[in-house]
Amino acid sequence: MSFKFKEEEFTTIGTFQYAKQNNFNGKDKNGKTLKKNGGKGKKWNKADVKKGCTRSVVQGKKLSNETNDDKLEKLMAKLELEQKEKAKLKSELSTANKLAKNLQIELDIALRESRERQKQIEKYKLTNSPPKDKYGFTTRKQYRKWLMDHGFNLNGQDVNHIIASQHGGADHIDNYLYTTGNKYNRGIKGDFDAFNCSQAGKEMTKRAIAACKLAEKLKDVCPNAVEKRAGNKKRTYWSEGVHAGKTAEELIEQGQNWFRTFRLNLRNANKK
Repeated sequence: MSFKFKEEEFTTIGTFQYAKQNNFNGKDKNGKTLKKNGGKGKKWNKADVKKGCTRSVVQGKKLSNETNDDKLEKLMAKLELEQKEKAKLKSELSTANKLAKNLQIELDIALRESRERQKQIEKYKLTNSPPKDKYGFTTRKQYRKWLMDHGFNLNGQDVNHIIASQHGGADHIDNYLYTTGNKYNRGIKGDFDAFNCSQAGKEMTKRAIAACKLAEKLKDVCPNAVEKRAGNKKRTYWSEGVHAGKTAEELIEQGQNWFRTFRLNLRNANKK
């Protein structure tokens, strides 16, 4: 900013130089024109000049009161913004905890229902066997019909694979984890294989993996043992899927870790 005042407008040369060095603008911090109190009201004295400077050499040229007020205002605005962000994050965390709690409840219900249905199936298996070919393959439709013929009400239920078709899961008697609610089953798609394995247990999971490997080995003899899935309606076999090389123990451990995480989220949500 150029200095527009003349030397004769100040009481002394020192006052004039001070004004020039400190960007004197002839106005106070409120923007009002400063009165001239020196030289019988015709000149500015040093006290007048200090009121109209944006900078002061006093105390190492620290910022004027007006500049400090600006800094304080910016700091308060920043603090207000941080508080709003904190409140937003708290709200999002609360929503996430509620969703986790609801999912945990649904998983607990599904787990209890699955265990109860498994007990019922085991009783029937003592004297009855589902329809299957000599290798143990049977379609979900055949398996569902067999369950209904033996007294199970499967309204709103889907036959549930332990290993999903899209990961090489075979339509085999050893790869069915009985049934689950259709909304739940279709909602999890193929993302909860490990959780299914943790429900099925080690022996059933071992048999399920063996059935998947058998389907791949016999793909020329039993080409429909694995359903076509995914967008391109392609058959995916065990060695091509995401679980290739995994053991039953590894899949079960992964599923149990998921379950522990869900339970931890539920506990945390209940503490809120």
